[in-house]
Amino acid sequence: CSLGIDGCLDRVNLAACTGDDICSKGKCVEVAECTVSDDCNAGEICHKDACTTITNDIYYVSPSGSNSNDGSINTPWQTIDYAFGQTKPGDTVYLREGVYEGKLVLDCRYGEGGAEGAWFTFSGYPGEDAIIKSKFSLQECKYSHIKNIHFVDSLLSFYRSPNGGSVYNEYIKLTDNYITGKQVSYGQVIVTGSNHLIENNTIYFENGGGGSLDHG
Repeated sequence: CSLGIDGCLDRVNLAACTGDDICSKGKCVEVAECTVSDDCNAGEICHKDACTTITNDIYYVSPSGSNSNDGSINTPWQTIDYAFGQTKPGDTVYLREGVYEGKLVLDCRYGEGGAEGAWFTFSGYPGEDAIIKSKFSLQECKYSHIKNIHFVDSLLSFYRSPNGGSVYNEYIKLTDNYITGKQVSYGQVIVTGSNHLIENNTIYFENGGGGSLDHG
């Protein structure tokens, strides 16, 4: 094995690396603390390769907020995708009243969303009308709950991994939402995967739009 760019020899000169890194193929690489939650202590889950305590934090988003804020109720974030990237399993994000536009593809391949025993929740704030006016998609997510949101002219897609991959969503809840406007697809709510719950949603279409009204 030849000298690597980090100055370590694969499987030989481990001391050349710092901390918990190991020498692999001539490079010092970080070793994941965990791969599954069973590797962690009680009350922790494996999140982004590290054991993380489940804290069930609550955050807020508002169209009048700013992504430089801390996400609290008085200083909310502004965009849904930013909030999604800042949270972890067990957390809840409330959408305050207003209109949220722009295509939303929430990708859980890098540790976002929920985990077994720690559901992630996106919810409209109680008593307010949080409107998402765009395509809304979850990809490769688990244990995620979408509720109490008003979708307008939206396609809700809980589909498989990007670019035709074979990893599907699991344990998705879609409850108590209000879906209105034009039918923008032959399938207004597209769900693949397993162990999902869809209930108490209201769908009311106006005339026009859509490809076919004979699909659910």
